[in-house]
Amino acid sequence: MLEKGVNPDATTYTSLLEGLCQEKKFESAFEVFKKSVEQDVMLAQTILNTFILYICKEGNFLFASKLLCGLTYDVGHSDSHVIFLKYLADASEISTAIEHIKWVGDTLPSMLPTISTELFALLASSSKPEPILQMLLAMQEKSPVPYNDSWKELSNQLFTGHSLGTN
Repeated sequence: MLEKGVNPDATTYTSLLEGLCQEKKFESAFEVFKKSVEQDVMLAQTILNTFILYICKEGNFLFASKLLCGLTYDVGHSDSHVIFLKYLADASEISTAIEHIKWVGDTLPSMLPTISTELFALLASSSKPEPILQMLLAMQEKSPVPYNDSWKELSNQLFTGHSLGTN
């Protein structure tokens, strides 16, 4: 396509990324993603979440982390980090998640409130809320998240040993 002067669209890129990730050809998938960045940063932003999703579905959390940590600010955004952290929570990879949160706090501290808000929203629908709670506590230690009534109630339940959703 590129040799003929035709630029791939988001659908073409996501199809290529999905196939390469399913075949566990993550480096090749990364090269395809880099082409999307070179073509158009907005296009790359559009497909990044899907790329992270495909990588995490294959269980390659280290590669997903390296990808997110290597992005420039104009490409990466909080949604990609939330997708990654949700997969880590589902896989009970809490230490990896906390390390990633620390990296975000050190490198992109302005993203922490948005990420914490999105993680907080995931609690209600999560079948395993404990890993998400641990991530939120790590974020609280790194950079205080907004301490609103919902967070106060959650913290009180957490520290008094009550399960979520009961009084």
